[in-house]
Amino acid sequence: MPTAGPDLRPLEFDARCVRLSAKAEAPAALAPTVERQALSRTEDQVLIEVKASAVNPSDIKAATGLMPYAVFPRTSGRDYAGIVIDGPAAMIGREVFGSSGDLGIRRDGTHATHLAVEAEAIVEKPRNLSWAEAAGIGVPFVTAIEGFRRAGLPKSGETALHSAALRGWSDLVKVLVADGAQLDVPARTGLTPTDFAMARYQPGFLEPKPSPHADTAALLKQLGATAEHTHLPPWPGVPTPTITAQVPE
Repeated sequence: MPTAGPDLRPLEFDARCVRLSAKAEAPAALAPTVERQALSRTEDQVLIEVKASAVNPSDIKAATGLMPYAVFPRTSGRDYAGIVIDGPAAMIGREVFGSSGDLGIRRDGTHATHLAVEAEAIVEKPRNLSWAEAAGIGVPFVTAIEGFRRAGLPKSGETALHSAALRGWSDLVKVLVADGAQLDVPARTGLTPTDFAMARYQPGFLEPKPSPHADTAALLKQLGATAEHTHLPPWPGVPTPTITAQVPE
């Protein structure tokens, strides 16, 4: 694997890239080509030898004109994992992964043998993740986090498992527990995910009254949850305040 010292000029590679020459009318009409492109980094970038890259729905949307700001021609792909082969000396040889809002849409992306990307945008790959696993994190992770943010979840002092249990999302409960979520972890209030599933939860001002989800509570217990506050009844909720005003004639 070629490397460059800190005082040498950036390397230039004849990278093989998946190229989109123009917008396709439909996914079935996509006709990417594999072309060679000269690739080198700028001063604030690193050059990565790509080991794996992901295909996301947004790749198809950008290729078929559903993202009007997408440019053509370009190399597709937003998520990646690979090895830094050129850049600051301390970064060379690191196994990294990452994603970007403009990679593969406004600029050349990750469906290539090599990628030039800003040094501050890369993240060191955990050793227990394969190349494919690391390359699949970017867009799905950002999408999930943004969904939680827009939904106001999880709230301070709660976990994702609390939020899933409160809403009776049993399939998500299974996924979270399989990924290591703690079944009996208390929220800041001391309530557990099982408590949340049984609606022992005080909603915020003007939030709707939570509904018990006995099936989700039973699932949590089946998976090994043991802590709950059975002496607490489901939250009764509070009446929505009525505001009246008199308008002078």
